[in-house]
Amino acid sequence: MKILVVEDEQKVADALREGLEAEKYEVIVERTGEAAFFRVNTETFDAVLLDLGLPGRDGLEILRAVRARGLKTPVLVLTARDSLQDRVTGLDSGADDYLVKPFAFAELIARIRALVRRGRAAESVIGRLRVRHRPRRARPPAGSRGTGSPRSGRAARRAGQA
Repeated sequence: MKILVVEDEQKVADALREGLEAEKYEVIVERTGEAAFFRVNTETFDAVLLDLGLPGRDGLEILRAVRARGLKTPVLVLTARDSLQDRVTGLDSGADDYLVKPFAFAELIARIRALVRRGRAAESVIGRLRVRHRPRRARPPAGSRGTGSPRSGRAARRAGQA
């Protein structure tokens, strides 16, 4: 499993790399926003751990840009920004999860496993082929008001209520 760690503080980046590699993850570390943006757009990752306070390009800017491009890779924001508004902004900008520093490493690993599990539910692997399943949308029958089930719509029409 391949994880991109985007962290500008060398000690934190090294600790994350060592811990994740001990858990058998393949880890790529980028320390600037620009390098991370390039990497996430040119390689495939199972998850991204993204700090917000980065030199060059801010983490939120990167997050919004990759989501606008359609990137579906799970992103866990890992930051010291701990206010309620910061967390809401991060999640509304496209983060799949938000963890405030300092954190327990065991919790980080559990969150990564959960993110990857949810991300994989939308795809199947057959040999070396990875098939991504697109979600389907239910639409109300033509001419209905779109409330209730199709059966209740037919029953209401028969009763002359629709």
